[in-house]
Amino acid sequence: MVDIKAKLLSKIEIAPGPLPTDCWLWIGARNNYDYGYITLNGWPEGTHRLSWQLHCGPIPDGMWVLHKCDRPPCCRPDHLFLGTQLDNVADMLAKGRNQWR
Repeated sequence: MVDIKAKLLSKIEIAPGPLPTDCWLWIGARNNYDYGYITLNGWPEGTHRLSWQLHCGPIPDGMWVLHKCDRPPCCRPDHLFLGTQLDNVADMLAKGRNQWR
């Protein structure tokens, strides 16, 4: 069996970001939105979601893993937080990341 935590941490690059602590950027495969992913059991799983599960615990149904740093490839657990899809939209609007003004 593959050690998922070792696989995740083997492709992390430490880089400065917008927060006081450095980002852990996934340098492996990324999707069209720049989110990192690892294929597990034939399906892609977001590396930020895997990092949350490995370091913080399960993701409750209906919850998303959001980024405080606004960097999709970041997997640093303290740069992540749980929220709903609505929380994600509110976070995007509050930070001025909406492209549809």
